[in-house]
Amino acid sequence: MALAYLSGQYTMATIERYVSKFFGADKMVFVFHNKRGIYMSETMKIVIAVIGVFVAGFVMVGISKEPPTTAQMEAAATIRNYVAIQSMASEKCPEAIKKATGEQVFFPTETKSDKETYITLIWLGEDAKTGGFKKASCTLHAALGGISELIIDDKVIIKKNI
Repeated sequence: MALAYLSGQYTMATIERYVSKFFGADKMVFVFHNKRGIYMSETMKIVIAVIGVFVAGFVMVGISKEPPTTAQMEAAATIRNYVAIQSMASEKCPEAIKKATGEQVFFPTETKSDKETYITLIWLGEDAKTGGFKKASCTLHAALGGISELIIDDKVIIKKNI
């Protein structure tokens, strides 16, 4: 696409004939000036309108960015804390159960938590008749940073006070 800026001493028909010989009229966008002002072809008007829409969109997005409120930051911190407690429990509890029973556990059958300070994962064993366990409960408190209570078949394996 070529852009021609011409002074206003020629008529539009003359300019179109002259430029189409060299560039092809189907690929031209004209902006020319005469004594009455600046005139643009329809294609140039559409191009400027599209650019204007993009600029307006960027401005609107930039203006709409607001800092998070205190409530939003607290909610995000609570969620991050709960995810940290849950991931720590998912790592440490199966290892402790396997060390105590020799049976590997994967997914807890029940989860209890206040979603802020502790999480308790409960597993039901499958091989109770062959030396496994019937029920294992593992509690992890965030304040301790590790397992605070591990109970397997009503036998306390780990018990730490908070």
